[in-house]
Amino acid sequence: MAFAAELIGNTVTEFSKTEEPQIKVEIKGDKAYMVEANQFMLTFRVEPEASDNHKD
Repeated sequence: MAFAAELIGNTVTEFSKTEEPQIKVEIKGDKAYMVEANQFMLTFRVEPEASDNHKD
């Protein structure tokens, strides 16, 4: 959970001044962590298995 908390905190800080929602996806192990944020909202989602659609 420390990884998720750090990802959320960094993303909120990075996108806190944007009006359009921005999305950041990080892959760790077999999970994909998605944070969508702007100055008005925050969405956090964990996908149980990282799909090829999210990998670089």
